[in-house]
Amino acid sequence: MTAEVAILNKAAVALAADSAVTISSGSSQQKIFDSADKLFELSTSVPVAVMVNGDMNFSQAPLPVLIKDFRGKIAGDFRTVVEASKEFLSFLTKFGVSSPQ
Repeated sequence: MTAEVAILNKAAVALAADSAVTISSGSSQQKIFDSADKLFELSTSVPVAVMVNGDMNFSQAPLPVLIKDFRGKIAGDFRTVVEASKEFLSFLTKFGVSSPQ
């Protein structure tokens, strides 16, 4: 189970996520790792982040890899969180359309 917390006030948002992840192989074998990343910076120049839980794949690609690819390709000078989210969702849409399924 993933625990994610977002604390908001008028000036900022603080994000936190646990680092445990359970990997299952079949119905009875489970392995728990306590070193998973679930919180990722969306930009190198502004403090915008993405929290991930559940299935960490999009169109059969790992979301952490896609987020880091987005961060490297986009300038990241977003004026608002809405602008950042639209850019990221557009990036994912383009990736989904072009990826082999």
